[in-house]
Amino acid sequence: MQRRIFLAGQVTSLFGDGLALLAVPLLVLQLTHSPLAAGLASAMRSAGYLVVGVLVGPIADRTTAWRLLVGADAVRAVAFTALGVLAWLHVPQVAPILGIAFAAACATVFFDAALAITVQDLYPRDRLVAANSTIEAASQSARIIGPVAAGLLATTAGVQVALWIDAATFVLSLSTAVLVLRPRRRPSAHTRSQAIPVAPRRPPLRFWRDFADGLRYLRAQRLIFTLTVLFAITNLCLGVDTLLIYFCRVTLNLTDLTTSGVIAAGGAAGVAGAFAGPWLAARFNRVALVTGSVAVAGCAVAVMAGARSWWQLAIANAALLFAAALGSLLVRSIRQELVPRHLLGRVTAAARTLFISATPLGAIVASGITTASGGSPRPAFLAAGSVLAVSSVAAWGTTLRHHALSGAGGTRQPRDLSAEKPS
Repeated sequence: MQRRIFLAGQVTSLFGDGLALLAVPLLVLQLTHSPLAAGLASAMRSAGYLVVGVLVGPIADRTTAWRLLVGADAVRAVAFTALGVLAWLHVPQVAPILGIAFAAACATVFFDAALAITVQDLYPRDRLVAANSTIEAASQSARIIGPVAAGLLATTAGVQVALWIDAATFVLSLSTAVLVLRPRRRPSAHTRSQAIPVAPRRPPLRFWRDFADGLRYLRAQRLIFTLTVLFAITNLCLGVDTLLIYFCRVTLNLTDLTTSGVIAAGGAAGVAGAFAGPWLAARFNRVALVTGSVAVAGCAVAVMAGARSWWQLAIANAALLFAAALGSLLVRSIRQELVPRHLLGRVTAAARTLFISATPLGAIVASGITTASGGSPRPAFLAAGSVLAVSSVAAWGTTLRHHALSGAGGTRQPRDLSAEKPS
């Protein structure tokens, strides 16, 4: 029951993230009428990872996870309440708005790392995929429902109401974390072994030394390292997806309604991919599933390059996002299963920073290829799909095939790394 309450709170928090995707840029555009400022507001999450991503891992590994979850939700609740007040007062200055939005984005980076550790603590290994399936499905759904809800609220009640509801979702998430995770009393020496794991006492925090420990672990564990590199390449190539609306409206000359249908097909397929994860993971090798999901994503992007009608593009986009959601939750589950608890914050933060940083870089490259091709996005989609397909084959042939054949799920370790003492 406690796990269900916890997951319900995190689903609510993810819905808040979805509201923020549109609510903050709408606020900036409403008050400043500046497309540049609105674009900066949309990029806050990526900026947060770039600025504090290196710092988050060592802090998360040395701090009780529930404290970070509660602290991050508290910061975001206060931030979005303040943004709602600024919208209500019609404050036209963009600097405080972007500053508050950036603080909320940095809190989200801490929240993501703490959530990965908390899920590892709360769930046994055979339930990690199911827990991550719920989180991934909520994340995919929030990206569809959140912006729609924010747009409707901004139109009917004002953008400040959307921001205050956003703040309320983080208060609810905070409340469930306190209810489920906060220790009721300090465990005695006799009962401490039965409590939720707590990071061992360590020497004083040294960011770069601790971060280097995480990098050394990544280099030493070929499976985790290969999956991290493969999904960094995947996110780089999926930067081409930022051209999908351009593809629909300019290249195929689709209507706004048909374009929305193409986007919605992908969103629905992403949710389906998240829900299908536990069923597929129970029947097939997880490492093989991850490799296959990247290969399917590559084929889907390549098919999009040759699409001549809306339904071809919709089917390819659905296949792409189904595979991306499935691969994402499986990689997260494998990482939680294999990475020792005292390193999970660093490994998670480093991986997510790499993934999120790769997407805008891929978008820039895809835009450059499109410009060089006379405004046609087809070569960019074809190039991205080809790189994804080749990368999946290379990763399978060099590393992943060996791990897939080494045991059920392909995630068996030769020794218990979690028993090792941190340096």
